[in-house]
Amino acid sequence: MFMTMKATKRSLPSTGIYLDRSHPNKAGLCSVKVRVTYRRKSRYFKTGISLSSDQYDDCYNSVRPRGQNKVLRTKLDDLVNKSILIIKNLHPFTFDGWEKAFYRSGYDQDDLSY
Repeated sequence: MFMTMKATKRSLPSTGIYLDRSHPNKAGLCSVKVRVTYRRKSRYFKTGISLSSDQYDDCYNSVRPRGQNKVLRTKLDDLVNKSILIIKNLHPFTFDGWEKAFYRSGYDQDDLSY
């Protein structure tokens, strides 16, 4: 009797936004990170965005954000969508491969011939 491995939801990578409340800076702002989880291991990647807990709740946890919160919500959703797209196109999935693709996209046009 031999068993076959089938893809379960737990073995597929997932992604989301995480507010690192445990390490606020001197101004009281917390960094927003992209969380990638694969096989029960999570890694957090910097986004360069810092928010207070109230700002985060107003823009990301709100059902209908308004004004500046809506712009910020769109930016955070774009980061999640970018992460999902990288996960779908990365075979086999590795954290290093994901990180390289995530941070590299900003430098695609940074070429001498361009």
